[in-house]
Amino acid sequence: MSGANDSYKKRTLSGWIKAIALIAGLGSVLLLSACGGDDGPDDRLGLSKPALRLINAFPDGPTIDVATNGTNSASGLAYLGVKAYYDIDDTATTVTATLNGTTTPVANASFTAATGHKYTFAFVAGTSASNDAVLIDDPYEKGLLSNQARVRILNAAFNAGAVDVYILKPTDSLASATPVAGNVGFKTAYPASGNDSIDLDGGTVTIVVTNSGSKTPIFTSTQTSLDDNADWLINVVPQQGIAAVTPNAVKVLVVKTNDTDNPGFELTAAS
Repeated sequence: MSGANDSYKKRTLSGWIKAIALIAGLGSVLLLSACGGDDGPDDRLGLSKPALRLINAFPDGPTIDVATNGTNSASGLAYLGVKAYYDIDDTATTVTATLNGTTTPVANASFTAATGHKYTFAFVAGTSASNDAVLIDDPYEKGLLSNQARVRILNAAFNAGAVDVYILKPTDSLASATPVAGNVGFKTAYPASGNDSIDLDGGTVTIVVTNSGSKTPIFTSTQTSLDDNADWLINVVPQQGIAAVTPNAVKVLVVKTNDTDNPGFELTAAS
């Protein structure tokens, strides 16, 4: 009988050791991933510090420097430039963009940062191509075990009005498809700031932009890969050069989270 009890005690002790090891391992992962919005367990559990990223989404616009609560966060940020997520304090926060190398403000945004949230400050063309900015708050409520891609759309094209954005799989037809984001106004994100990004299955996709309510494309991309666990901000922006003032002359800038090699890139337009 004593041998049976000893065996039971050993199995119980072994189980406790494994449980403690698992908890300790998770704690280590949380500690290792607790910065910069890296989609670690702390981010998905809403335990991470607030994080902010900076994007220059203004074709032909000025190069900017950006400060967070008066402290420099990025210098020489030109179009396509992205400053990846960095931790900020959970307090009142002001982001200010100035012309590169000067103290001349060209855009700003203020918000109160919250634990677990990720924020995007996008420098964009304002009405009549003046300077402006959009601030997006993402609560980042992604399931701990989810491997779906996260997507958000920003209309930063002053020359297009409200738009519909479609993300089509190879077997989808534009004629019968429903837009992923419908009637997205200028300087507006979908989902709206303060709401979570949408989750989509990864795969080969085509991005199509139309005027709101229309099935006539004003931009169609070549096929591209939307990977599982990707995090995309799809920005509809004006064409560069003289085309920028032409109605509906737009292109699409994609910003990938934590892609240090190519965080901001333009989708290739289908011929």
